[in-house]
Amino acid sequence: MFVGGDFVRKGGDLLLNVFKTRFRGRAELLLVTKADVPEEPGIRVFRNVEANSEALLDLYRSSDVFALPTRADCYSLVCLEALAAGMPIVATRVGGIPDVISEAETGYLIDVDDATSLTERLETLIADPAKRREMGAKARARAEERFDAAETARQLFEFVRSRC
Repeated sequence: MFVGGDFVRKGGDLLLNVFKTRFRGRAELLLVTKADVPEEPGIRVFRNVEANSEALLDLYRSSDVFALPTRADCYSLVCLEALAAGMPIVATRVGGIPDVISEAETGYLIDVDDATSLTERLETLIADPAKRREMGAKARARAEERFDAAETARQLFEFVRSRC
């Protein structure tokens, strides 16, 4: 699964090329984007899915792996959503993404435009369902431990209160 409105900046084009050359017939690629990407065998495009919608949550729940080979990002909310959904993630080492993914535990970090690493990491996850499940469980646990909204708000309140 991939989520990104700015398809090229978020690396959707790279993921699409890797999928077509290596994974077509072995996996299905779900693209959530507003970009003009045609559907074809094994590639499903969802254009009218809003952030935080039940439709988006259903897509996260029904997917096995999240990929975001983005070329630029500040702090990836979609990676946090995938983590919370219990999905292993393959994403680039940019912005705050390395703070979200624990290498080889909750996902894999790759370099920008590194099609070889993207292919290898996806291959690892596609070929090994047990590894996907294990990493997905660790992803969900990490989301609960480090990115719980109520706990973060409490810590922020305590920080502000201690400074006032």
